[in-house]
This record gives sequence, C-alpha cells and structure tokens, in this order.
Amino acid sequence: KYSSEIYVVEPLPQFVQSLESKLSNSKFRIFDHVVSNRNGVIKIGIEGEKSGVRADSDQFFLAKSRKASEFISEIGCPIDLVEMNIEGSEYEVLRELIESTYINQIRSLLIQFHGDSIQDEVKRCLLRQELSKTHKCVFNYLLVWERWDLIPE
Repeated sequence: KYSSEIYVVEPLPQFVQSLESKLSNSKFRIFDHVVSNRNGVIKIGIEGEKSGVRADSDQFFLAKSRKASEFISEIGCPIDLVEMNIEGSEYEVLRELIESTYINQIRSLLIQFHGDSIQDEVKRCLLRQELSKTHKCVFNYLLVWERWDLIPE
C-alpha cells in the first residue's frame, strides 16, 4: 500500500525457506543472518519459538552475524520502522546502534525486551534512558512491546 521496502532478517534455514515461499513479492528482501553488535558467527540454541542466543538447548545452529550499524549502512537510511524481537539480543544491538549513532536514522522502533533477571532489568532501564535522548516512548507494555518514535529536531 505504501510502496515500502521490507527487509527481513532470519538466520534459521527452515524459517528462511518458509519466508521465501510466502514473501515472493519484490518488496521483501530476506537476509539469512542475524543482526548483532559484531560481525562473525553466533551460536543460536534451537528451542521452538524461544530459539536464540539465550535458549538452553542441546540443539544449536551457527549463524552468520552482521554488525547492526554496518547492516543499516548497507541497506540505506533513514529507516521508517525497526521491529526488534530477537530473543534477548536486543540489549547488545540497541547499545551498538546508540554508540554508533545509527539510532538517529530510525524513525520508529518496536522492541520486545526479553529478560528474567535483575541484570536484564538494569540493562533495559539504562537503554531506555539512552533511547529517551533521541526517541519518545509512545507505549510500553512491560516485556511485551515498546514503541519509540524519533524526536523531531
């Protein structure tokens, strides 16, 4: 409807295949890696819908990792919306985006924070403090979804 370009990042091959079969439209570009705070390889535990770097599983997959700021630089700026549901890696990715200042190139963020420890809550609070310098929190459903919109200059 809005002539959007949609970039989907999914490291697990079975999900990439499913996405490719369902999203054959030219508006979609599917990347078979993770976006992280570093380039390299990341171990992803496979545990159904809870698959991720924090999954406590004997089954795992080694995924290619791209640094978030480099990925955004590659696809181009500005970005209208980033939906971030990355099973605990949001802390590192957001920190990297803030430190690289690429956070200023994202108009809206939809973030699902994951956490089950006091350390996660401290990291979340610190990131929210940093985000509030560039973005305004539109809504916050604790550990469900938060939306942050860029503050106009």
